[in-house]
Amino acid sequence: SLGLEVIAHASYLINLGSDTHAIEQKSIHALREELERCDQLGIHYLVLHPGSGENRTQCIKSSLYLFFILNIY
Repeated sequence: SLGLEVIAHASYLINLGSDTHAIEQKSIHALREELERCDQLGIHYLVLHPGSGENRTQCIKSSLYLFFILNIY
């Protein structure tokens, strides 16, 4: 072993800040799958671009969700 860590990169299609409920739900599902896949593969790091939205309240909600899910894993 060279002492290197594997870092995965989440799909660019994930958009937790979306103003569209369907996209937000698909993004949450996709993020969970990404985290589960990393767990199964023993990967400790996941690069994620959480997305964006026009609605400030939605962006704050999405940030809080991201904080919550990351504290689970």
